[in-house]
Amino acid sequence: MIPILYILANTQIAGSEKELLMMLKYTSRDVFLPYIVVHDKGPLYQLLCEKNESVFVLSRYGRLDPLYYIRLWRFLKKYHIRLMILSNRIPGLLGRLLRIRSVQRCNQPVQRLAKFGRLPGVNSFLYGGIDHLICVSQSILDDIALLEKISPEKMSVIYNGIELEDLPQGDISAFRKQYDLNDSGKIVGLLGRLHPQKGIEYFLDAIPLILQEFPDCWFLLCGSGELESSLKQQSQSLGIASRVRFLGFQREALKILSCFDISVMSSRWEGFPFVALETFSLQKPLVATRVGGIPELVDETNGILVEPENATHLALGILKLLKDPKLTQQLAQAGYEKVKIHYSGQTMAQQTEALYLRLLAKN
Repeated sequence: MIPILYILANTQIAGSEKELLMMLKYTSRDVFLPYIVVHDKGPLYQLLCEKNESVFVLSRYGRLDPLYYIRLWRFLKKYHIRLMILSNRIPGLLGRLLRIRSVQRCNQPVQRLAKFGRLPGVNSFLYGGIDHLICVSQSILDDIALLEKISPEKMSVIYNGIELEDLPQGDISAFRKQYDLNDSGKIVGLLGRLHPQKGIEYFLDAIPLILQEFPDCWFLLCGSGELESSLKQQSQSLGIASRVRFLGFQREALKILSCFDISVMSSRWEGFPFVALETFSLQKPLVATRVGGIPELVDETNGILVEPENATHLALGILKLLKDPKLTQQLAQAGYEKVKIHYSGQTMAQQTEALYLRLLAKN
């Protein structure tokens, strides 16, 4: 078997971590022997232990912690790793020294790095340690090709995948009781980290506009993050706190999503978000911003696309669904059919493993 190593920078369970879990589920165990390295014992570490995966903690204090890279060097040699799958590029330089192939799965658009400043030549140097980039959307591949001048032969698009079997379903009556949603108003929800990327302040700003026409609606935020305090303060300032629920981090988030009547993504940027796939897999309607790879999945036939950072557009998109139940049902069904045909987790894993084998054959 071929020893491969997944190196994770985050142990919260978000998009990249869901990709890992999907890959591990479908790994050809007669071909590959997967190991996982994380930096702490967060939710992902606990879940991997429950699944009896070979997961190890290598503590790291900052991206450039020299002791971390010494420990990683020893790990790579001890377990005879032949391929690394990275969430950031720096370990790729270590792999280059040890003649270990490395792959980075790119989930975020490059422009957001440019927005905060980029040092000339640094990204190109770091990309030099990577043998291949797997981009989760064509949008990301195009960005990297344009901004980083990387050869097309070093990049591929492999879309995220999802399972449609045995999807969890929440008990809507119990759910309403648990969160004191004590009338029959529609539930409009957002599943995601409370982080600037998700543009949640625009979702909150849209709520008063929606309540003018549908005063019995409920609005749910499922996730945790650095903006929780400021978003709660914003809901108070807008006078909508009685109609908004902050649910925090939920390990069984799909059960929560299954109780939404409308799923919302107000993001400033995205790669190819799992939340959109999950929404469609549960046959729920989606209102999302036209950013990153979202339009590669969502279009006018299966969802509502709106401009980012615009509360009015977001409110109008949500209101369009609230006013037209027939359209809502049609879009939800079309989204489900698209995911069913084109975005299976097994297909993602098969395409990714085929790429691994091609890279290893070059040694």
